[in-house]
Amino acid sequence: MPPTLSVHEAKREFSSLVRESAELGQVFLVANAQRKHAPRTVILGASVMKAMLESYAFHPQWEEDTQQRLWTVYVPEIDVWGQGPSQEDAAKDLVDAALDYADVYRHDVGFYAKVGKAGHFPYVLRLLLAENTEQVRSILGV
Repeated sequence: MPPTLSVHEAKREFSSLVRESAELGQVFLVANAQRKHAPRTVILGASVMKAMLESYAFHPQWEEDTQQRLWTVYVPEIDVWGQGPSQEDAAKDLVDAALDYADVYRHDVGFYAKVGKAGHFPYVLRLLLAENTEQVRSILGV
């Protein structure tokens, strides 16, 4: 188990902690020394996090409404969908909706955990770690 750093130590060494976690895959635990039972925080590089989250795959479900000439694609993992007159348009709409949801979710993780959506968190993290919309699209499987 890696040693736990105090918040003071982490502040002092922050640049090197970030570099070592990002470039070397090091994991650092940080705790508030003033509050003995406070939860710890983890500093972890994005490449390690991405590898950890790869098993959280999205399973898009497609449906065509021929009467309305409308495609819908739904990802149950985060309960988000996209629609459009073509599969391409529906996929683009899904990407936008998923990114919007991820952004809102990250600002209030505690709320989403309380309303039964804690299971969305690893999927949201996968989306947030994407570097561009093409990666998001690939992650979503559309």
